[in-house]
Amino acid sequence: MLKSPVILRQSPFNGFELITTEVLYRMPDHPGVLNTFVWQTLDQPPELLRVRAFIDYWQAKIEAQIAQVRIACASLLQPRDLRHIDGIWRIQ
Repeated sequence: MLKSPVILRQSPFNGFELITTEVLYRMPDHPGVLNTFVWQTLDQPPELLRVRAFIDYWQAKIEAQIAQVRIACASLLQPRDLRHIDGIWRIQ
C-alpha cells in the first residue's frame, strides 16, 4: 500500500484540458424558447481549436441560431484529485 499521496508533476495529456461548452440557442420555428446544449471535449487552451471548429460547424450546418456560448476549462489531473486508499472492497 501507498504510504503517501501520489503527486503527478506532468500531465500525460500534453496541455489538453477538459473543456465544457454550453451553447444557448433558439430554433427558427420557436424563437421565444431558449434551449441549452452542453458539450465536453479535450482541447488545448487558449486556442480551443476543437471548440472553434464545433461552433463553426454549428453556424454553417445547423439551423438553430446561437444566442450565447459559455466555455469552462479544468485541468484533468490535479493533486487534489488523488488520495490514499486504505483498501479495496469487492462487491459481488
